[in-house]
Amino acid sequence: MVKISDIIRDEDELLSKKKKSKDTAQKPSDTSKGMEFSTMMNETDMSSTKNGESRNRPFHSDSENEQAEDILSRLHTSLTDMYNQVRNGDAPDFSLMESLTAEFISSMDTFENYYMLRAYADYDYTDLAQSAIWTTLFTTKIATRMGIPEPQKTNCALCGLFHDIGLMLIPDEIVQKTTPLSKSERDLLRSHPKLAYDLVNSADSHYTYLAETIYQEHEFIDGTGYPQGLTGKQIG
Repeated sequence: MVKISDIIRDEDELLSKKKKSKDTAQKPSDTSKGMEFSTMMNETDMSSTKNGESRNRPFHSDSENEQAEDILSRLHTSLTDMYNQVRNGDAPDFSLMESLTAEFISSMDTFENYYMLRAYADYDYTDLAQSAIWTTLFTTKIATRMGIPEPQKTNCALCGLFHDIGLMLIPDEIVQKTTPLSKSERDLLRSHPKLAYDLVNSADSHYTYLAETIYQEHEFIDGTGYPQGLTGKQIG
C-alpha cells in the first residue's frame, strides 16, 4: 500500500524546492494557484485569525484536544464496527455514518490543523479505518477548496470514508501482505472495487453515487487503471 505519510513527505520536499526556486527568481511568480495537492494547505489554512476570530489554530487547549479526539474516536469505532459487519457477511447501514461524518466535517473549521498533524504523525496504513478517516480529511479539504456545497460535501466525505470497504471482503493475509503478491492474489485484491460496488448497491439504492465512486477509485485517465480500464471522461 502507498502510505499517505510518504506522499506528504514527498510533497514537503517538492514545496521546499519550489520555495528555493522562488527566492532566487528575479521577479515574483504568479500567485494564482491550481488544485494540486500542494495547495491544499496554504497560507489561508494556517492563518491564525480571520475577521478577528481564531481560525484553524495549530494548537488547542486540553479540552479542545479532548473534543477533537472524541470525534476521531467515535468515527474510528463506528467505522471499525461497520467493517466487521461486512467481514461477517452482514449488510452495512451507511445512513448510520451520515450524522457522524457531518459532525467531522463541521469540526474541521476548528480542528483541521489538529487533524492534519495527527494524520502526518500517527498514520498507520495497516489500520484501514484510520486510513479511511485521513482519506476523508483530504477529500473534504479538496471539496471545500472546490466550493462544493452541502449535502454534496458530505457525500464526498462518505466516498472517502468507504472507498476501501471492498477490502473487507478480501482475506487479511492478502490485504496486509508485505511480500510480492502472486498473480492470483493480485487479481483478487484488484477485485475489491467491484466487490464494494455490489455490496453498496445491494445494501441501499439511496447510495448509488457511493457505489459508482468506489467502483472507479483505481481508474486512471489513460485507461491503465482497474477494474474497468476507463479513460478520460468515462471516469466520474
